[in-house]
Amino acid sequence: MVSDRFLDPRFPPTEHQLERRLGEANTLWWQLVADASRLRSPLFEQWRFWGRSHGWLLRLHGGTRTVLYLEPRDGHFVVAFAGVGFEVRTPEDLARVERRLFIRAATGERPLMGATS
Repeated sequence: MVSDRFLDPRFPPTEHQLERRLGEANTLWWQLVADASRLRSPLFEQWRFWGRSHGWLLRLHGGTRTVLYLEPRDGHFVVAFAGVGFEVRTPEDLARVERRLFIRAATGERPLMGATS
């Protein structure tokens, strides 16, 4: 069975591999990264391997506080924050995620699962 995740723990995905895996959702991925960067600056990107069930995830964080995780899949990606995951396949999906993210930022709530790492 072929997985839709990056499962080699030795190597995080390259931008080229990410673009191929995400397809048209690649533009949405980078739009979300840019929009999140405007919410919290500086925002750092860190690839982390979460085992065979999730593979590589991109952690966006502002130092010790995680803003969100992005999990690449075939033709889409999953965004996780506040203990909830959202699939993003279309601009409408991205708008829904960003509304929730912006509300959390405006209210000062902890952005992701109460985690600090």
